Order: sequence, then structure tokens, then C-alpha cells
Amino acid sequence: MFAGRGWIDPVKEANAAKIRMDIGISSLEDEAAEQGRDWREEMEQQARENAYADELGIPRPHQGPADVAAVVANQDAQDAADRAAEEKAA
Repeated sequence: MFAGRGWIDPVKEANAAKIRMDIGISSLEDEAAEQGRDWREEMEQQARENAYADELGIPRPHQGPADVAAVVANQDAQDAADRAAEEKAA
């Protein structure tokens, strides 16, 4: 991972990232990488924070897709398919 490119206009950039993901031309992996972050680590941290909020009985700080497990499974399947294609090409 690299240090990331930083933010110029955080609100516009966050909205643009959400739109790119919503219309399917980007992924959480892509957007996290732009900031020098690992998407899996980000999701794991959010899960820990949500679980702790639940434990305390306070509102969750992160409200993501209703079925985050499906998103992770789809990305894992795509990663495996990409690796298989690379191995076949080599």
C-alpha cells in the first residue's frame, strides 16, 4: 500500500466515490486503495466499532449495505477469479 493521495475537497470526493460504487464503475477495494488503505481492514474496523456500539446500546457509527457479507463474498470470488485468470495466462 502507498500513502494515498489525500483529499482536496473531502465532501465532493466522498460523494463521487459513493456514486462510482453505486453505479458499478468502482469498488470499495478501489476507493480504499486510492487513500492508501486496505478495504478488508476498513470493514473489519467498522464491524468492531458497530459491535461495540451495539454492546453499549448506542447508535451504530457505520451503516453500510444491508448485506455486507454478500459484498465481501462477491469481492473474494472476483479476487479468486482474477488470480485464476492470471495463473492461466502465465
